Amino acid sequence: MTKRTFQFEPYVAHNGNINCLRIGRKSGRVMVTGGQDHLVNMWAIGKSNVIMSLEGHEDSVESVCFDTAEELVVAGSSQGIIKLWDLDKQQVVRTLSGGHNKSCGSVDFHPFGEFFASGSADTNLKIWDIRRKGCIQTYQGHTKPISIIRFSPDGRWVISGGQDGLIKLWDLTAGRPLKEFKQHTSTITSLEFHPHEFLLASASLDKTVKFWDLETFEMVSSSDEDANSGVRSVIFHPDGGALLAAFDDSLKVFGYEPLRTFDYIPVKWETVLDISITGDQLISCGANGSSISTFVVQVSKLRPFAKDAPVFEPPASLKSSLDFDKTSEALNSFVPKKTINTPPISKTASQIIEEANKSHMTICGILSSRSTNLRFLRGMWTRGEVRECIDAIASMNDPAVVVDALNALHERIPTLFSLDSCIEVLPTLLDLLSNSQHQEYILASTRTINQLITVFGPVIKSNCQAPQSLTGVDLTREARIEKCMYAKDVFNRIKKELEGVVVTPKIGSSIKELISQIKLYT
Repeated sequence: MTKRTFQFEPYVAHNGNINCLRIGRKSGRVMVTGGQDHLVNMWAIGKSNVIMSLEGHEDSVESVCFDTAEELVVAGSSQGIIKLWDLDKQQVVRTLSGGHNKSCGSVDFHPFGEFFASGSADTNLKIWDIRRKGCIQTYQGHTKPISIIRFSPDGRWVISGGQDGLIKLWDLTAGRPLKEFKQHTSTITSLEFHPHEFLLASASLDKTVKFWDLETFEMVSSSDEDANSGVRSVIFHPDGGALLAAFDDSLKVFGYEPLRTFDYIPVKWETVLDISITGDQLISCGANGSSISTFVVQVSKLRPFAKDAPVFEPPASLKSSLDFDKTSEALNSFVPKKTINTPPISKTASQIIEEANKSHMTICGILSSRSTNLRFLRGMWTRGEVRECIDAIASMNDPAVVVDALNALHERIPTLFSLDSCIEVLPTLLDLLSNSQHQEYILASTRTINQLITVFGPVIKSNCQAPQSLTGVDLTREARIEKCMYAKDVFNRIKKELEGVVVTPKIGSSIKELISQIKLYT
């Protein structure tokens, strides 16, 4: 069988034990470690030469994390002190003390910028504002030290797991606990949000992986407790179709609804501290004393991602009384080697089914992501968070969701939108015009822009033509004029884009009308 794993040569990374390690999620090619020697070291995956060594802590470093851009690193110490480094300058830019009175065992950056969270042996979870240089929120509820924290991909929730076996979900907007999950019986080691769905995976030293529906807050499924070791880290495949779990002695690939084991690989890796998927590779980084151990697993050779991988046969300790499905073998027996007056068939039935299933999973992933985004917008709308909803529409990466939302809001734009909202959404509308080949998208965009120029055009024109103030500096007035000048510039860019659109009968009149409206007010 083709080899599916390989190991880089281990190397000494600290003058003392390695306590923590995180892989950079943006590149997947760098990691940062913290040790008993008070240092935070940065490495290229698989390379034994340290990129940089960050000094500043006076005690053992217990937690580390990159920001999403891999430009900053935050690290917590055994004394509860937290330091933030700028990697470009290689210097400490923030020291945050007095927040925790015991070891800071976990840190995580907010996905959208200037915030991070910390969890401590004092059982407190804290949210920090880098700009204000201080703690802005403290959450309490764990009965033992917090072992891991993670922000949700949309940045609205933070979740914590502790040595008490509890998982707590916190709503950052409301500043309150949202849900507590109690089914684990030992320390929580890993928490992972699904990339497309309202689904959470959790791992524990109780030897189980559990899946949670974040709409109903119910457990979807759980692995058996008959594993030989605890689970150290989990990560969803980018397409969302499976979860990869690093146990102390193996890697398992799980499906979650219903729960099933796609694949199993025995791996003699050290204590796994973090895993990441980059391209076709799963990177696992662990520690043994002061040494780093790095393994690479070829994801494309694992089921269900592999086209020609052997049918999964688990070790004896995992086998049930039922025989495993031999559908693939059975199907192959029905495939003729040749057909009359045709070339030989190049693919077996199982390969055809596998390829069709991959396409199906991709489509399901796209539709699931779209449904999740729409539910997210609807949730904000029903809570009365109109401004936040409009901001979210402007930041959505799925044009179909943006168009659906714009069509729903079209008649209410005059009453719901402010000048700030107009400015926020204009670049998104310009992108729709520039990058979409779908007439429905272009039509929805032009209708919305027409509404906006009708409502805000007079305001923009009057402010852009206003004479200079003779009574000193009026900051409010200057800010309003600056916004109007920006809006005018974007409207002119939209007009230029519209002039290059291929006109069809369906959208021709809308485009001509909009160009006239923009010329009138800009």
